[in-house]
Amino acid sequence: MSEIYTPREFQDAVSPEGVHIDLYNTDHLRAQPQAKQAEGGDIDIIAKAQSELDDKSARERLANSPEAKIQLAQAQIEAMKQWLRADNTYHDNTIDQIIGGLSVEYDEESQEAVVNGDLYLHSLTSAEGLTLPTTIGGRLYLDDLTSAEGLTLPTTIGGSLHLYDLTSAEGLTLPTTIGGSLYLSSLSEAEKTTLRTKYPHLANKIN
Repeated sequence: MSEIYTPREFQDAVSPEGVHIDLYNTDHLRAQPQAKQAEGGDIDIIAKAQSELDDKSARERLANSPEAKIQLAQAQIEAMKQWLRADNTYHDNTIDQIIGGLSVEYDEESQEAVVNGDLYLHSLTSAEGLTLPTTIGGRLYLDDLTSAEGLTLPTTIGGSLHLYDLTSAEGLTLPTTIGGSLYLSSLSEAEKTTLRTKYPHLANKIN
């Protein structure tokens, strides 16, 4: 019966003849056909695992390609559009104006797809279930949002972030990068101080 190696064991698999089966070198495997039946082991198992790893690597490269990242950003915009439409906070023409002001491009420096433009979500009182783009190049307005419950902010905001009416910092996770200021006018000074301590890289941006 063929012995099935775990991925950790593949690298160290050795036949009685001393043939080292290298998981990361398929040419070496093909060059050692005599290892196929060594100790009842089946080199096809290893070759298959290598193929699966190669496929995974190819998928990862594809997922990290500029084209894939642009498509993801476009999909995020479309998902946001559908969520806004279902939320009934905005009329269709207003949603079209909000989305129409956005564009997607690939930034070579950050190697990320950036949604350019300002995102105006005035009048939105709940963000439960809302998926925002991962990277926004402009400003993000969530002026009327009173709670951070269900809110997942972009990782990067190129401009300012407006959360004027947020009454509590509970559940609030701030972006990694904010290019402008962070407006939290309705929070107490104690909560702002807590946020400055928790996010020292944003401390001088919190207002």
